[in-house]
Amino acid sequence: MLRIFALRQRDGGVLKKAHLSAILQLQETGSLQMLIEIARASTSDKAKRLIYEFVHARFLEQRNTQKLLHFQAYAVAAIGDMVKYVPSMHACSEFIPELLMQAAPRLQLFAIKLAAAVLAKYPIAANEGMAKEVILPHILTTLVQLAGSDVSEQLAVCNAMFEAVLAISASFSLVRDECRRLVSDVKEAANDLARSTFQHAAPPQKQGIAKWIGCCESVLATIRLTKQPLDASSYTPIEDIDASELVARLETPQPGKKGHTSNLELEPPLSASSGSQPSTGTPRPPGSLGHHNKPPRQGQHKRPHGTVDDERSAHASVAGADSAAVSDPAHPQRHTKKRNRPNQRMNGRDGSSRPSGSGPKRNKTSVAGSGRPRG
Repeated sequence: MLRIFALRQRDGGVLKKAHLSAILQLQETGSLQMLIEIARASTSDKAKRLIYEFVHARFLEQRNTQKLLHFQAYAVAAIGDMVKYVPSMHACSEFIPELLMQAAPRLQLFAIKLAAAVLAKYPIAANEGMAKEVILPHILTTLVQLAGSDVSEQLAVCNAMFEAVLAISASFSLVRDECRRLVSDVKEAANDLARSTFQHAAPPQKQGIAKWIGCCESVLATIRLTKQPLDASSYTPIEDIDASELVARLETPQPGKKGHTSNLELEPPLSASSGSQPSTGTPRPPGSLGHHNKPPRQGQHKRPHGTVDDERSAHASVAGADSAAVSDPAHPQRHTKKRNRPNQRMNGRDGSSRPSGSGPKRNKTSVAGSGRPRG
């Protein structure tokens, strides 16, 4: 009604046809909310069926009425009967992503409960894509932000989200791994909060963080039951988790964790670990024998240990690089050697190239092929 009044004020106080249509829709959704409450409180199955058949007929006639009714919300306890007895509730998947974006905690709780019920009732490919791309990312963001909270309204929303994760895992087996990773990320966020604040936190806050970790472990244990159908109704709320053992476990220092002392010992020295006695005098390189450590001759410098191996490995690497350069047609060194071939000296009589200094030495006092002295 406040929205209609604002529209009238914007239009100069004139009541238009659009205003009358909005008033009629609000009146109809109000009457449907009353009927849903009557059906929820009724114990007669016949009365429930008659009411839900009427609601279904109104949804088919006016799709806007269905969307407006769910944005105004109704009792969360009536969602199960609505999905069960009203066949047109499958159309709610069209506006569930928009309904999840509402800021009010009451609407968030209603939206996630509705989404879980619709996805469990209609496990079709379109709903699987919506769960994978819209619902699960929204749940992950919300749970990571609220990890460790003990506010009642926030806990109600988080419990509904954990139940929705279990319902999605039970309905879509292909999304089960993503649900497991989601809960693991939430557990890691709670563990990070515990490591950073657990030493200086009050006992109630410690209990709250431990309950979050215990709830994540319980949900993970339920999701891992791949050979059995998952039962989302077996979920234990966060506030009902027994956290006494978890608090004691978190208060115990763990090795290798940030903020705790490590139980790892430093490695002993090499002499102590090997069992050898410390040597006196000049240290002997490992693996050397006594008769190899003779003093060098006069004028001869003793080569340090390991130099020969280093030179051999260096020569081997250079030779390998040269061979790779010659074998590689794109290497510039190969073309450089080809270009330098005409620059070599011509020592043979038949014009064949021969490097200088190679082949048999000739008599410098005679010309090639004759015994006459030169010059």
